[in-house]
Amino acid sequence: SEREEECWLDILPNKIKNKSSWDYLIQNTLLKPRDLLQFFTVLQNLFPDKQRISVEEFKRAIKRYSTEYFIEEMKNELAGFIEDKYIKLLTPVFSRIGNNAFFEKDFFDTFKDIMKDEEFKLNDARNILFKLFENSYIGQVVFSNGKKNVFFKYRNPNAHFDNNLKFILHTGILRGLNIRL
Repeated sequence: SEREEECWLDILPNKIKNKSSWDYLIQNTLLKPRDLLQFFTVLQNLFPDKQRISVEEFKRAIKRYSTEYFIEEMKNELAGFIEDKYIKLLTPVFSRIGNNAFFEKDFFDTFKDIMKDEEFKLNDARNILFKLFENSYIGQVVFSNGKKNVFFKYRNPNAHFDNNLKFILHTGILRGLNIRL
């Protein structure tokens, strides 16, 4: 409602990088209620006495949320679906790839290189990518009619995994690992 939006804007900045602060926040979370609550907990811990949050303070809170919560939440959600030894290597693999978008081969080659002599197969990489996609930590890039479309499972539940497409890291991972956007 209009009043709820006014309350939001009484506390937080109106626009950040030409987006509403709400859209900017959503872009950096998976839109789960616990994610939003965790962000506000971070905001409250960083600025307990502030009545109004500036753009820079908001960005600082997003960065802290991504570093301390988003990355750890990803690891926790994957536990039980992916072997722990692989989960521990995700952040170094993403950091070494060093870009927001990559192909399955980039992921596999980087993973294999970091593991050194481990028996890591392309199918293992594909399984990890699938789980990351299903949990919305990575999305996919599709080019249609000359236009780039990015989709994540949490925004488009009908999205289907295609290992031939380019993958893209969620903004929360990029911020959490200091990978350029």
